[in-house]
Amino acid sequence: MGLFNRNQNNSCCCNNINANTIQKMEKYEKESFIILGTGCDKCNNLESNLEKALKELSIDKNIAHITEPALISMYGVMKTPGLVIKQKVVSIGKVPSVDEIKELITKYYR
Repeated sequence: MGLFNRNQNNSCCCNNINANTIQKMEKYEKESFIILGTGCDKCNNLESNLEKALKELSIDKNIAHITEPALISMYGVMKTPGLVIKQKVVSIGKVPSVDEIKELITKYYR
């Protein structure tokens, strides 16, 4: 209809996600703790702080690390590092202290 509806795309942005990306994401669905980042120093520091927090809280869980930008962006994270607890992004673009992470775990994990 009319000039302004020309070339209108009614599909969502998800059409660019291929089956391989979705399959990769599915393997992380059951992970309780995920670090989102490309492996930089900040990402490694976040992982270290998370390990310490888990140990102090006597939680024995693995930490997954997603490094692929396509997968990171599916969480809505545009600035790394990111921390995901039980599939909820709880920190973006900074390295929380061990105590801050313990608070996040208490709030989102238990």
